[in-house]
Amino acid sequence: MTTPDAHHHDDAHAESDALDRAIERLFAHREGTLHFDEHFIPTPFITYPESGRLVMPIPEAAFFAHEHIFFVPEEAHDALQLLLSLERAEESALTDRWMAHHGEPEQVRWAECYIDAAKRQPWVFDGDALMLANPLAGDEPWIVRTLNEDDQHVARVASSIVGKEATEARVVGVDDRGAHVRARFGVLRAHFPERVANGNDAVDAFRALGARG
Repeated sequence: MTTPDAHHHDDAHAESDALDRAIERLFAHREGTLHFDEHFIPTPFITYPESGRLVMPIPEAAFFAHEHIFFVPEEAHDALQLLLSLERAEESALTDRWMAHHGEPEQVRWAECYIDAAKRQPWVFDGDALMLANPLAGDEPWIVRTLNEDDQHVARVASSIVGKEATEARVVGVDDRGAHVRARFGVLRAHFPERVANGNDAVDAFRALGARG
């Protein structure tokens, strides 16, 4: 006979697993679709390393809307849906980071976005659970520089992700779960087999991906 405690354990495990999949969905993509009023706007983004908030360029009109839903990567039944609160942001090291990932923005204003809540069918999560600081933030610059010293390795990893030759690939971000690689056709996610503890482990994990590619 299944006990109430067993049911509770199973439910908690299922919720934890669903949350981890939602986090992975957010990390896997650097582009989403911003919905406000009647508008659906493809919007590349990055995450703030220290707070996990989203940073993105948006049209001025978005600041006057009452509700902002961000679909990752696009509006679909299985999309990750984020309810956002927007704050104006000025050009800074963060917007420079965005441009390192995506190039020149199409929109005219910058926003730093707090995740109020998240939904991925059938689960709903508190937004704080998805705003994760990058534990490698302090080491990220030297990790990125080290990995980009071997551009053939980076290209090999990018090619293995998309299944075709990827040239001009560069690592633009690293966290304990994986790395983001900019290629001509967008920003790709290179997942580590398991979470890493420090910068040296991140370098080793990425180089292992390249070796397998």
